[in-house]
Parts: sequence; C-alpha cells; structure tokens
Amino acid sequence: MELTTKNIEQLYKFTKDHFVNWYDLQTELVDHLANDIEEIWKKNPSISFETARDISFKKFGIFGFGDIVEQKQNALSKHYWKEVLKEFVQFFRLPKIILTVFFCIGTYSLFSYFNNGYFIFSLIFLTTAIYPIFRLYKHGWRVKRRNKSNNKSWLLDGIIYQTAFFPYIVLCPYSTIVDLFFKPSFTPNQLIFFSVSLVLFSLLFYVSTEIVSPNMQKKMVKLFPDYAIV
Repeated sequence: MELTTKNIEQLYKFTKDHFVNWYDLQTELVDHLANDIEEIWKKNPSISFETARDISFKKFGIFGFGDIVEQKQNALSKHYWKEVLKEFVQFFRLPKIILTVFFCIGTYSLFSYFNNGYFIFSLIFLTTAIYPIFRLYKHGWRVKRRNKSNNKSWLLDGIIYQTAFFPYIVLCPYSTIVDLFFKPSFTPNQLIFFSVSLVLFSLLFYVSTEIVSPNMQKKMVKLFPDYAIV
C-alpha cells in the first residue's frame, strides 16, 4: 500500500498539531513517517492509516518530535555559524585583510579627528543599532508577508534572526556605550579599541546578513520554491 495525497496532508497536520511549526522540518518528518508507515503496511496491510501513523510516532519516544526539533535547531545553528566563521576569517587573509586593515585605520583616523564622546557615540549607535535593526525589520516584514501568503513558516528564518544579533553578545562592551556620550575625549589606545571593535562588529553583521544568509536561502529555494521572497 502507498499513502495518498490526503494521507500526506494529514501527516502535515499531525506534525503541526504536535508543535512542529516549520514547514521545512515538517516535510522531513512527514517523509520519515510516510516511509515508516509504508514499511508497517508491508508487514501488516490490514491496519488503518491512523494506527500505522501512531505506531510510527511512538518510535520517537515519550517526547515525541521534541528531541528531533531540538537536534535540528542545534545542527542548523552550528552549520550556520560554521559558514559565518569560514567567511569571517577570509577578512584576515590575503587579499581581504588589506581591506580589513584599511577599515580599521580609516575608522581610527575618523575617531581621532572627531575625538569627542558625542560623535563617537553617534557613529557607534548608528552602526551597531539603528542600521542593523532597520535592516532586519525590513527583511522580517518581507518574510512575514511571504509566510502569510503561503501559510508556512521556516526553521531557517528563526536561526537567521537569532544569529543576526550574536555580534551584540560578542562585543559586550557596547552594552555600556551610552557612557561614551559624556566623555570629552579618549586616549589613542581607547580609540584603537573602539575602531577595531566597530570594524569587527560590522564584518560579523555583514558576513552573517549579506553572505551566509543569502547563500543558505538560495539553497532553501532550490528545495522549497515557496521559500522564495518575491
């Protein structure tokens, strides 16, 4: 026996009813359940679809799909950051290291010329807060519109948004950048620290949002055409 289109639709609903809300992960689980159900029917063709489905589902253990969801989230997150790290280190190898050094020197020169807390705070705040939030909000709005139109959500989107804010954690000194506003001037060492930190943050954000995310999204579109953002 083989599953019908209606059976497949029921399996999608089954995974969603068991708290798997991402279509890409639903598809993987549905494929697994469908293959297992057909194997069960080969051994016992008289049992119903629902019975075979429940037998297959019990094989996931007492936590159901929960462990699979967690494993997939961790695996996708690790893969994402592996790609980010691979692209990020390229900016510290020839020829891109020349560009990295140029940005550091340029930022330091700018900070040295306008050596006051108000200017440095404004530039850091614009680079690390205003632009990234605007960039992610704009993309998030398009993703939300796509998901609403096809009534689907995707695990990859969640991973992208989680990792997009990771540079804020890495560069934790920026949690106190408001203090910069009240400083009249800074020492050369402080300016070097601000310059290098700002360049590192910008590179991490650029690699994450402009290189790795688009590459992974292109791969997703090949697997799931509905993932494309028009």
